[in-house]
Amino acid sequence: MDIIQPKSERQLELRDQLLQSTLREPKDSISIVSEYPTVLSHHHTKYSFCVEDKNAIIAHLNLWPRRVTNSAKTISYQVGLIGNVATHESHRGKGIMRDLLNSMENQARNHGLDALILWSDLEQFYYGLGYQYCSEEIRFHIGHLRPPKNHEFQRIDYRSIDQVVLAKMIEKRQRTQLTIDRSIDEFRSLLSIPDTHLFMKSHEEPLSENFAFGIYGKGCDMRGVVHEWGVSHAADLQDLISSIQRETGHRETLLLSPIGVDKDFFSYMEAISISVNYHPMCYVKFLNENIAPEELGDLFIWGLDSI
Repeated sequence: MDIIQPKSERQLELRDQLLQSTLREPKDSISIVSEYPTVLSHHHTKYSFCVEDKNAIIAHLNLWPRRVTNSAKTISYQVGLIGNVATHESHRGKGIMRDLLNSMENQARNHGLDALILWSDLEQFYYGLGYQYCSEEIRFHIGHLRPPKNHEFQRIDYRSIDQVVLAKMIEKRQRTQLTIDRSIDEFRSLLSIPDTHLFMKSHEEPLSENFAFGIYGKGCDMRGVVHEWGVSHAADLQDLISSIQRETGHRETLLLSPIGVDKDFFSYMEAISISVNYHPMCYVKFLNENIAPEELGDLFIWGLDSI
């Protein structure tokens, strides 16, 4: 068995088949490659690592180096996001993924990364490898809302907005202590993911107080979820969700939020929600012994940045 980065068309085809068959339901029509255009692109495979055995791809993960920073860019951590973790069903229970993760950890240390971050339901497996939960997010479960009075939020084609609007969207997002640094070009690429819907208010006036936006859905992983947003008032967020429900026909919506929202905002959203839960943000394994776990305790990762 060898750890490789897929290069040939055959290797890429086998990798894609593994990921589609293990991470998606047969009924899902969206290609997983199109859901993760940065880390699974056939044009650059530097973030893709596979275990090859007898010319077959039997395991895979992505390792995507990113920078965690605060809004002022005065704090910076170099992290590696791990995603699209998959092992062929006939090779599970043999320690293959454990070995691949350990190999990626060594590579991350050699490249000076401070921590590895991933998302999974396999709590005990990752605890055994030294990962721990880091930070939390708020999940507002919102039922059917009345249609908005003014219909100010409109679904917008991301290809129609310019760099100024994209930059303003990043600036407008709910304030977080720490998050993933994202370029404008990366933002535009991520908005191209299938079933990702952009809703905006006053998008022709991005510098105005009324400007607001929300991103709903992202491939198969974020169906029914508002996972990135920026508004001036909680009432705008209610109008956003109501507009999404009216446009899509969906009667329930999940809103993900950083934990640092002010009390008035939280109370408003709690009042229109069926339930409100605090949920672990992600798993983290610290590689830099000089970083205390609590330093990333306020980390929030927006949905487009997760893999």
